[in-house]
Amino acid sequence: MVYLIACFTMFIGCTDRNSSQMSKEQVDSVLHAVQLQYASAGKTGMPEGWWLVFDTREQEAPQVQLLIGTHDDNTEEWLTWNTSMSPLVLPPAKFKNVIDLYVRATSVPTKKNTLFYVGYNNCLLQRFSFDNLEDHQMRQDKPQFPFSCGK
Repeated sequence: MVYLIACFTMFIGCTDRNSSQMSKEQVDSVLHAVQLQYASAGKTGMPEGWWLVFDTREQEAPQVQLLIGTHDDNTEEWLTWNTSMSPLVLPPAKFKNVIDLYVRATSVPTKKNTLFYVGYNNCLLQRFSFDNLEDHQMRQDKPQFPFSCGK
């Protein structure tokens, strides 16, 4: 597991935590890190459906509280992720293939940096980088990065 986390941090490379822009190489590195994490669970390829992966190199907050839903008006508590858990997190089954996904994340404690990515199948859709609270409404076919998913 330590090897996979080290590989993940090595593949991400340096990103400006205040920028939502990433190069194609950085996006490819995140996708490769997801494949490595998925392989550590004895599976091949990419997860089917939605997934979330933490950049443990940038993670300062020991915990992140996650809410999930299809929109901000129907969220539910999902998970309190902590740094001893796998960087790759899969949502509850009922959210696995929904068209729209809403995620709200809170760093615990606040003022500690958190960086993670949300994707669907083999596409990187959203980058979360914050030190308090951040939320995004996402859609399977609307990646944040124009070159993601072969588009």
